[in-house]
Amino acid sequence: MNTYTIKNLSQFKNIKHCFFDRMGGYSTGSFSSLNVGLDRGDDKNALKNREKIARNFGVEPINLITLNQVHSTTIHLITRDNISSFQNTQVPGDGLVTNIPGVFIGVYTADCIPLLMYDNNTGYIGAIHCGWRGAFKGMLTEALAFMRSIGCKNLTIASGAFIHKMEFNKNDIPAEYQNFFSSDNVFDFKGFLYNAMQNIDFEDLNINTFENDNFFSYRRFTKENLTGRNGVQLSGIMIKNI
Repeated sequence: MNTYTIKNLSQFKNIKHCFFDRMGGYSTGSFSSLNVGLDRGDDKNALKNREKIARNFGVEPINLITLNQVHSTTIHLITRDNISSFQNTQVPGDGLVTNIPGVFIGVYTADCIPLLMYDNNTGYIGAIHCGWRGAFKGMLTEALAFMRSIGCKNLTIASGAFIHKMEFNKNDIPAEYQNFFSSDNVFDFKGFLYNAMQNIDFEDLNINTFENDNFFSYRRFTKENLTGRNGVQLSGIMIKNI
């Protein structure tokens, strides 16, 4: 498996984080090879890939928690009282937050933005999935507001690989985001993200999924007229057991 970390999160020795690409797994065909997405026709291999990632992270597979991502602004707080509701299932939503050690929370993407967050005052970690649908609904603003609502005042945030620019019909873009839309019908997704992360300790892996074949990319997959359904890669974060 290929793994990627970012300096601003790596400075905190009580947490672990990682961005994975699509290499080094069990899946074949259009899912090749570290696909972690369920309900796509590759469940058997996806579960093996998730187990491999969990073991690599030093946790039991039951404690690798992801969501049924629906391009929403829904964020779930995992507590000791409700954690069983998230294990061995995928609750609808696009963000996970917890302060429980040994729980590896993650999101999966194939062009969308994966954000990992940590607040070293409260000890909360977060994993956020933000595609263009979620972005236009205000997911980035909602994620920051959610973290602040639980007392986070010193956030450190890192983003993994995502598509940097996308073609759109201008009429599909909310008025407040039109300044990130160019005359050639291209939306500057990277510029949009950087603007949202102003005045925050933020770092970006700076990899464009559309241009890097090591990563799943729905839009590259479509452009190449490949058959089947493309896979997704995982990004995750965990508080270490002490």
